[in-house]
This record gives sequence, C-alpha cells and structure tokens, in this order.
Amino acid sequence: PLSRKIFGAFLFGFNNKQSSSRSFLAQAFSNPPATTTTSRRSTTTAIKMTALSIPPEHIPLGMKAVHIGSPFLSTTMDELSTFGSKKVFVLANKSSRKFIEGNNEKLIDILQLKGLLAAPLCTSIGMGGGEEGLLAACDEAYAADADVVVTVGGGAVQDAGKLIRLWLATKGNADSVSATVEGIQGVTKRDPMPALPPQIAIPNSFAMAEATHVAGLTTKAKTKSGAAHPSLMPTVIIYDPALSKGLPDWVRFGTGLRGVEHAV
Repeated sequence: PLSRKIFGAFLFGFNNKQSSSRSFLAQAFSNPPATTTTSRRSTTTAIKMTALSIPPEHIPLGMKAVHIGSPFLSTTMDELSTFGSKKVFVLANKSSRKFIEGNNEKLIDILQLKGLLAAPLCTSIGMGGGEEGLLAACDEAYAADADVVVTVGGGAVQDAGKLIRLWLATKGNADSVSATVEGIQGVTKRDPMPALPPQIAIPNSFAMAEATHVAGLTTKAKTKSGAAHPSLMPTVIIYDPALSKGLPDWVRFGTGLRGVEHAV
C-alpha cells in the first residue's frame, strides 16, 4: 500500500531504482529534536527533513503527488495553481489553526487575499470524526460551491475531507438538500462514479489515514461508519514536519503506531 512506500521514504529516502542513502530516521537520531518540558507533559519540536517526492509510478492511479519534507504553504499554493482552483475549502483541527491562520503570511489569509477562500476556516471535526460536525462541514462546503478541499490535521480531518468530496459530487442533484451519512455513502454506489473534486491532504501526525481510500466517521449513535472507494485517495499529500511542532509525545507515538499498522 501507499502507506508502506511513504514509511520507506521516511526511513530510507526514495528514488526510482533503490533506496537512497538519505535516511530520515538516521537524521532524527543524529540530530534529535529539542524537548520542551511543561508542568503537564513534554513536547518536541519538529524533525528537519530533506524534501523529496515519491515518483508518480509508485503512487495509486488518480493521485497527482506525494511530497515529503516540503514546506506545506508554498507547495499547497503551487498545487492549487495547477488545479486552477477558484474556491478552496479548508478543513483543519483546532490544534493546527495556529499554523494556517493569523497573519497575512499564512495559508488562510493568503487564500483570502487572493479571493480563493470559499468559506471561513472550518474546524468542526472532532476526534473520531463525529457525524454532526462532518455534516455541518459538508453543507458548508456545498453552499460555498467549493472546487477543492484542503485538509490540515489528523486522521479524522483527513477522512472528513474525503467524505466532503463525496457530498460535493452530488452538486446539481435535485435530491441534495442537506448532507446525510446515507447520502454521502450513496455516491460510492453510483455507476459510473462521479468525478470528485481534488483534495490536498496535509497531515500533522503519523497515522497515515490520508494514504488510504477509506474514510471513517462516528455516527450520532456512537457507532463506526464511513465509506470506501479508490477515488477517495487524496489527490496530493504534503508531509511537512513543521506541522508536528508541539504535538505531545502520546500523540506522536500513538499515531506512529497506527501508521505502522496501516503500512503492514
């Protein structure tokens, strides 16, 4: 799976013929991140990485690019330009907000200045991808007529972005009034499957939800549900270690183990 190749790139670097001599793991051990101690927990700053991209022939059909160690802001803007995007819907978890909003040099502010922001930054997705927050985000993106989804955060946010794309694909359907779980899932059963708007996935942790074609959610009844389809793979993934700055150790290790599970 793609997650296995991404882990290989993290550990050994990547080129077309064989693993290169660049080892991000070796860099991490030879130049460990600084540790900051607080009264509640210790956190670490981000590990510096050498930028690289997984070659197109090693990513699933329909994906455009996987960037590792690239600065997310400039890479996102470059990718949006290639899409010709006019209405960008940005979804993030609350802990990532400080990285993408707050002054004229951050993603949300730049998109707004350029007239590309479809709606205010959406942070309605909670841990586990609760139904209520998801449906609200779907309706907001739909009402804004978004043509691309940018997701910044952990697995719940990345999965929510995939499901929002499914709901956006119902645009023009007379039956589409407000989002429902059944309506979102129904899109995957269409034949032919409608084209989905692109998604730029920018994770801030290591669970690798963005590297799968499965999207999970938690219903109001507290049951697990979701959707799966090859078209749900994000169009672009950007791994920027700067977004991991400040993550508590339990999130780093917990999501890292989840990423290993996805890779295996």
